[in-house]
Amino acid sequence: MTIQDRIEKLLQQVNQRIYEKEEVIALSLLAMLAGENIFMLGPPGVAKSLVARRMKYAFRDAKNFEYLMSRFSTPEEIFGPVSITKLKNEDKYERIITNYLPDANIVFLDEIWKAGPSIQNALLTIINEKVYRNGMQEIKTDIRGVIAASNELPERGQGLEALWDRFLVRTEVGNIASIDNLKRMLVMPEDPYKDNVEIHLKISESEYYEWSDDIDKIAFPDNILSIIQAIRVALEEYNSSVYESSRQMYVSDRRWRKIVRLLRASAFLNNRVEVDFMDCFLIPHCIWNLPSQLEKAKQIVANCINSAGNSYLGKIEQLKKAINDFKNEVKASTIITEQVPIHNPSEVSFAKQLYYQVSNLPHPYIRVTDFRILAQRPKNIKLFHQDFQLFGHYPVVKSRIKNHLQVNGKEYPLVMDVTYKTVTREVVPDEEMIQGWQDHLQELNDIKQEILDALQQPRYQDVPKHLFVSANIQEILKGQTDRLKSEVKALDIELRSLIHKYQYV
Repeated sequence: MTIQDRIEKLLQQVNQRIYEKEEVIALSLLAMLAGENIFMLGPPGVAKSLVARRMKYAFRDAKNFEYLMSRFSTPEEIFGPVSITKLKNEDKYERIITNYLPDANIVFLDEIWKAGPSIQNALLTIINEKVYRNGMQEIKTDIRGVIAASNELPERGQGLEALWDRFLVRTEVGNIASIDNLKRMLVMPEDPYKDNVEIHLKISESEYYEWSDDIDKIAFPDNILSIIQAIRVALEEYNSSVYESSRQMYVSDRRWRKIVRLLRASAFLNNRVEVDFMDCFLIPHCIWNLPSQLEKAKQIVANCINSAGNSYLGKIEQLKKAINDFKNEVKASTIITEQVPIHNPSEVSFAKQLYYQVSNLPHPYIRVTDFRILAQRPKNIKLFHQDFQLFGHYPVVKSRIKNHLQVNGKEYPLVMDVTYKTVTREVVPDEEMIQGWQDHLQELNDIKQEILDALQQPRYQDVPKHLFVSANIQEILKGQTDRLKSEVKALDIELRSLIHKYQYV
């Protein structure tokens, strides 16, 4: 059984008897295996504590610590009472930490923002560095992860920013949306707090630390680093457009380092030896500060993955343009455009009548209507002077020459206007031109083949199963991949058609 198969079955069993919490449970397990912490935001009664309790069942012999914070909470209730014996006999101020937070593996702190300053300060070190200072000694804790919950975000100006920053993964938890799931939950006879996870699926302490070492060995490719950098730039642009600092998505360098380890853990648990672009879809859960920012965070990350993570999208666009440019090049090289003169009788208008002008006659104008009805036999026709008032009668005959007439047996042409019409005609390309096209087409064919070869890689054949990325995102990616293949197939057909048409390859 691969690690991916095992974690998938483990998640299925942890999710039993709890409804519509698959994402938060998966993210919680991922955070713990990465050694990170998760914050759940949601109203009372939406199973936040149940999620935390069931997380314990994912680990073999794990010890948990749960506590509901209030402004009256004391450090003794969280970190253990002061040892009277140590204080009396050795003059040492130390706590008895057994069965308290420093002694736990899984920690759940409800309503965490209500804790007092003394508790919050102690939590900063124990959450981030997994170290608890007990009197004069520092104790290395075995905390896998801290799960915190609240129905509100930390108030600004209360000194909670550092503690808030310690929770790498952030998620919202709501009520059951499906009416069918609600019915099942209401009538469910089983106890959801009962441990039903099979022992062979549980993660042992030795496995936890062995996996932690393996996670550090997961490769982080340059293209994923490019995605990270693109997201950082996009966040800077977003923050510059937001005037209120409280509405910005600030991500510290420390958080980016932790995000990288989270992505490595995701790759490892999905049975891969390096991080890929699918893991990057987890980043939105690590960069929002307000719930309203989550959709924007998802959009920023998705855009950066598409632009920086999938270079073949750009190559396809380049190939489209190159094919179009090639067709324009062929057209420009084989088609000559010319201006052809068009001759038409010159028309003059006077008193709502149209006249043609006749060359070399003393009365040089004839009505257009008279010209059109000229016959082969002479007929006396009025020909007008330039003022169109004086005229004379002339025996006029229709000429066999276009745009001419006969007067007393002599040919007289009409005065013509010249206009120009643009016409195109094809020319036969020479050998040098053909060779240039052949070389160009071969280059385009090589680019096309490179893309087609890339699309045969497993990444483009099927969107791989991912334990921590939602099925909706995987379906969207599958649709994008299918469209990608269709576009390249269409370009392939178009390129083959060009090659066949010109017979250059």
